[in-house]
Formats: sequence, C-alpha cells, structure tokens
Amino acid sequence: MTAALIDWPSLSADGFPCPDHIPAFRLVDELAVASVSPDPGVRNDGAYTAAVHWIREGRLDAVLEELGDSAAGRLSHPEVQARTFAPLILWLDVVAEALEGGGPGPVPVWAFNTFATLQSLHLHLTRGIADEGLPPHAEAVATRVAELLRLPYYWLA
Repeated sequence: MTAALIDWPSLSADGFPCPDHIPAFRLVDELAVASVSPDPGVRNDGAYTAAVHWIREGRLDAVLEELGDSAAGRLSHPEVQARTFAPLILWLDVVAEALEGGGPGPVPVWAFNTFATLQSLHLHLTRGIADEGLPPHAEAVATRVAELLRLPYYWLA
C-alpha cells in the first residue's frame, strides 16, 4: 500500500484539513504508511502533524483503536524510524495530556517515573550518550520531550 491518496505537503500548506473524501479507515492506512517514511517531511511534518490535528478534532474517533494498534505494530518494524519515532511521539501526546493542568505539590509515582525517563531520553537525544550516536529523529523528539519537561515549570517556557 502506498500513501498516494494524500498529498502531505499540500495538506500541510492548507493547515491539515481532514480529507472528508477519504473514509476514516483508509486514513489510518495512509497515516500508517506515511509514519514509517524515512523522509521526515512526510513522517513528522505530514503524517504526525495531521494525526494530531485530526485526533484533537475528533475526526478519527471511530478508528482510534485501529490507529493505536497500527502504532503498536510498528514497535517491531525492521526500519528504525518506524520502530522508534511514531510510537514514541504518540506516547508523548498521552503523557502531555496526563500532565497538563497539574499544580504544585506532590506528584503521583507514575509522574515522577515519567519525568525521570523523559530527562534521560532528552539527555541521550541531545548529547548522544549511546555508542551508536543519535537516531535520525533525535531533534524532533528532543524538542517534544523538552516541551513536556516544561509543563510543570511554566516559567521555563
């Protein structure tokens, strides 16, 4: 299957309107293909950003389970950008939703553990502490992680 049904650059230029002529179940297929692309313009700027818009607008409510299954299936994908970027970014959105609106005071254990993990991830993505170097999507993920780390510290924004 190809992502030929969607012209990602044009969709981006138009502000990511949901293509109503494409059924939601086909959008899942198109997003799945584009989100494994080695081209960060298609993967990051196209599929990921479109998915965020359409999910927030409720356009994919009927197929969220399929979209999640598709993302989870990429955890064992043979290509590194597919295996790491798409599932990680989707996970970060869930973390952001959970952390938004928090205030001062004690935090739940999961929040503390999440922050420790995010700090370690940010360190790796910005300093390249693994022998293999930085993954190709390091900058995009590090930027998103930094946004999450700032949530409880609004004065850092």
